[in-house]
Amino acid sequence: MRLTCAALLFVLVVALGVIVRSGRTLAFDTRVHHAVRGDVPARYEDEEDDTSFRTRFMHLGPDIGTATILVAPLTVLALRYLRHRRTAVLVGAATVGAALVTLFLKGVFQRTRGVSGCCRGYGHVFGYLFPSTHTVITIVTYGLLAYLIGTRLHGWRRVIPAAIVIIAVGFVGYSLVYLDTHYATDVLGGLFLGSAILIIATLALRVTGRSMSVSDDATWAKDGVFPPVRHE
Repeated sequence: MRLTCAALLFVLVVALGVIVRSGRTLAFDTRVHHAVRGDVPARYEDEEDDTSFRTRFMHLGPDIGTATILVAPLTVLALRYLRHRRTAVLVGAATVGAALVTLFLKGVFQRTRGVSGCCRGYGHVFGYLFPSTHTVITIVTYGLLAYLIGTRLHGWRRVIPAAIVIIAVGFVGYSLVYLDTHYATDVLGGLFLGSAILIIATLALRVTGRSMSVSDDATWAKDGVFPPVRHE
């Protein structure tokens, strides 16, 4: 069921990419852009001229995504240090794979930045737009971290890490549109792709865990797989 869901999400990414490449999403993206930005375009010719608290706060969004450059390897190193070698390999492969797949799809659909209107803002980021790398990597990196933490929690507390990630992803996506870094459909494509990769990665972690005996904690420590919590 989960693999089917991941496959459907990937199909949605490709279908959306084809539509984006044809230019048929520009009207939708423009409407979302104006809805998110409000009166900012009328007040400032350039994003860098806007020093309002709202805009400065929105800059935290892309920074959360960029922070995965440190969060991902630190997570892998921590897992290695704790002797969860297989989990470390899976997490590392998922994050690197997510970046590579995103770059590949960017090259396929080749969505460029507009000469006017939206997507001329924050940081003057270069490269193709669809799907949004920040969105994909944020979902995969923090999603896996939330999954690993969640397996160590009991009851309703297991929902807390996932809820934090959902809020973070929503904020990152909103800020990317607000700061003129991406079109809304770039973020949507990144949401689909990141979710698909996260589903596959968590399935791989579960399958790896089930392939070993959970009756002896020493076995988990020896083979380096992140053990699941046993709920009584």
